[in-house]
Amino acid sequence: MKYFIFATFLLFIALPVQAADDAPKARAMLVLDASGSMWGQVEGKNKIVIAREVLADLMQDWDEGVYLGLAAYGHNRKGDCNDIETLVKVGPKTGDEIVKTVNEINPKGKTPLSAAVKRAAEELRYTEEVATVILLSDGIETCNLDPCAIGASLEEAGIDFTAHVIGFNVKIEDQKGLKCLAENTGGQFLSADNAGQLGAALKKIAADVRSGADTVYVIVDKNGARYDKDVRWDIFAVDDQGQPTGDALHSKISEFVKLREPGRFYVKVRVGQAVYGGQVIEAKKDEIREHEIDMRGGTFKLSGLMTQGQPIEKGDIYWYINVYKADGTLGDNIHADVGRNVVAELPPGKFQLHAKHYGAHQYVDLISEAGETMEMPVNFEAGYTKFIPSVNGQEPDRGIYYYIYTLDENGKRGAVSHDANVTSNNQVVFTLNAGRYQLEASHSRFETQHVDFEVKPGETTEHEVVFNAN
Repeated sequence: MKYFIFATFLLFIALPVQAADDAPKARAMLVLDASGSMWGQVEGKNKIVIAREVLADLMQDWDEGVYLGLAAYGHNRKGDCNDIETLVKVGPKTGDEIVKTVNEINPKGKTPLSAAVKRAAEELRYTEEVATVILLSDGIETCNLDPCAIGASLEEAGIDFTAHVIGFNVKIEDQKGLKCLAENTGGQFLSADNAGQLGAALKKIAADVRSGADTVYVIVDKNGARYDKDVRWDIFAVDDQGQPTGDALHSKISEFVKLREPGRFYVKVRVGQAVYGGQVIEAKKDEIREHEIDMRGGTFKLSGLMTQGQPIEKGDIYWYINVYKADGTLGDNIHADVGRNVVAELPPGKFQLHAKHYGAHQYVDLISEAGETMEMPVNFEAGYTKFIPSVNGQEPDRGIYYYIYTLDENGKRGAVSHDANVTSNNQVVFTLNAGRYQLEASHSRFETQHVDFEVKPGETTEHEVVFNAN
C-alpha cells in the first residue's frame, strides 16, 4: 500500500558577504583583560605591555571592512565586578583609537570576564545582528559567574553570536572555563604563552572574522515562513557514502544551529514526533549557499478497523512509524502515538507503519510524497477470542497463566503471539489477527491445558478452559 503526504522544511546556509559601499563585512568587539594580574611578567616583560605591542601590530593590518570596538574590565577600580566599560565604539577605521586607548589602560581590578562578554554582546545587538566578541584574558573568572552558562545563553539568544577566546599565559588547569565559553558559542579557544604566540593567535582569529564562516540558518514552517519555536537539532559528520558517522557534532534544542567549520554534514531536525532532514549538506567558507529540503506538508488521519466496515470501538491503538534507511533497513522512529483516531505528519520518504491493538498487529509500508490530507483506515483483519476458565466446575481462586502460540498450516506451533501472555483469575478476551492458534493455560495445582482455536475477522469466539482434579 502506498500513501502520499507532504510537509515544508527550509534549510539555509548563509555566510557573511563582501562589504557593499560602507556596509561592514562583520562587526566585532575586542574585550581586553585589564585586571591586576596583567602586570605579571612573561619572559621579563609585563603582560599588559606585550598586549599593547601585539595589538598595535595587529591594527596595522586590520581589515577596514570589519568594524571593531574595544571594551575592557578591571581598569578603573580594585575589587569591583562592575568595572566593565566600552572604551571604543564599534565602527570603521578604529585601529588608531584602539591602540591609543590600550596604551593608556592601567590594570588594577578583578576579572569579570563573563559579564564583560555579555555586555559586549549586548553592545553588538547580538539578538538582532551577527556579532563576534574576541576576549583576551590572562586568568579565570573571579566574579562568581559561569563562563559556560553565559556562553550557552548567548548562543541560544543570539542571531549568530560567536565568542573567540585567547588565554594568555593561563595555566592548563585554569583553561576549562575559557574553553567552554568559546565552544558553547562555536568560537575558537587559543592558548598563548608568550608574545609571539599571542600575536599569532590574534591574527588567526582576525582572519576568521574577516573571512566569515559557514552558518546554518533554519526555517521550518508549512507555509515557508520562519518557524519561531525551538526544535531539536542533530548534525553529524558523514562518510564517503553520505551516511552519518559518530556522535552528533551539534545536538541542541533551539530555533537554529550554526556550523562555522566547512565540510559535509548530515542534518536532522525533530519537530514534536516528526524528524525532518536526513539530508547531506555541504558548507563552504566564503560562499553564500541556500539548501532547501522540500517537505511541503500534509497529514495522515489514522484509524483502525477490526475488519472491512467494522471500526474498532473500544480500547486504544498504538501507532509507531519508522523511516527506512538508504540500505533498506529500518531506522529512527519518527512518530509514536496512542488512540483510536490519531493524526501523523511525515516528511518525504519511505516508512513502515506498525499499528498495534492488544494482540493484533498490522504493518504497512508508506511512501510519502507530495499530496494532501488523507483518511487512512488500517484493517487489522482481527477477531476476539474469549476464554472462560473453571477449576472443578468453579471460578478459579488463583492466577491462570495464558500463552498463545501461532499454528502453521500443518498444525505446528510457532512463536508466542504478540502481547498474549497474561495472568488472570477470571474470563479474559484476546484481540488477535485472523489465523490459527494454540492456547496454553497453566495453573499451579493442575495439569497444563491446551486449546487449539481459530480467529476469524470481525467474529467473537468463546472457549472453555477446564481444570479438574485427577
